[in-house]
Amino acid sequence: MKALIGVSLLAITLFPLAAPLPEAPSGFDNKTNGLVDDATHAADQAKFDETEAISDGLGPLYNAQSCRECHQNPTSGGSSQVSELRVGHIGQRGEFVNPDIPIARGTEIIKGRSLVNDRAICPNTAFPSTEIQERVPDSEKIRTIRISLNVLGDGFVEAVSDHTFVDLAKEQCKKNHNKICGQVLYVPIVEAPGQTAVGRFGWKDQQASLLSFSADAYLNENPMTSPVPTASPTSTTSPASCAPPKHPPATHNWHRLPMRAMALNYSTKLAATFAMSKHL
Repeated sequence: MKALIGVSLLAITLFPLAAPLPEAPSGFDNKTNGLVDDATHAADQAKFDETEAISDGLGPLYNAQSCRECHQNPTSGGSSQVSELRVGHIGQRGEFVNPDIPIARGTEIIKGRSLVNDRAICPNTAFPSTEIQERVPDSEKIRTIRISLNVLGDGFVEAVSDHTFVDLAKEQCKKNHNKICGQVLYVPIVEAPGQTAVGRFGWKDQQASLLSFSADAYLNENPMTSPVPTASPTSTTSPASCAPPKHPPATHNWHRLPMRAMALNYSTKLAATFAMSKHL
């Protein structure tokens, strides 16, 4: 028993001397975070930067032709000034209601989502008289824009366990005497039907994995046939009035860049500026 007590006391004594965990590698130099070699990371970046065309299956409704188009400042994977438009209105019971947006001169209705795509591929040679550009009806009084998010270092966020997020929310609530409490959301894992995890990606933490997040963006921002079965284009993003044949699902690497990229550089000056701004 004395030996056990002695070992326990020794462990307690030595614990404070343990080396602190290293900071995540950071930088804007297009280097890998160490998960893969630089050559593999460069190949992933090339896929992230790749421009899609109609011949690849782009559209019909879309926002951009590549991931890089919205995530590029100051380098591939960063944030940008590019935004997307979300609209809707208040229902009879005070709830938010997604818009009904007529296209093709009112012959089709885009519904079931708040996103309004900026671009369309029709009219074109194959559909010369089809006009499907989305325009917001006057009925949609709720309108907001969402800026493109940084995805650099997201691989480290994905590696955080669900329990850590739960503990952080509890600790925040305790420290702020229940005035500020983080809300943990369990969301479906798109590529693993029937399974859920703590949401951590997207404007509202609506995705739990980088593959889910990337597939969602690929579907809604530049609707392409996805290797994730539950995230393939539907009538919402591919209206029948302008629907070129979709290519069969292919293996894409768009989720690998944020998974393997370095985290953002931490700026003590910016952190201090943010701390001061809370008093404004």
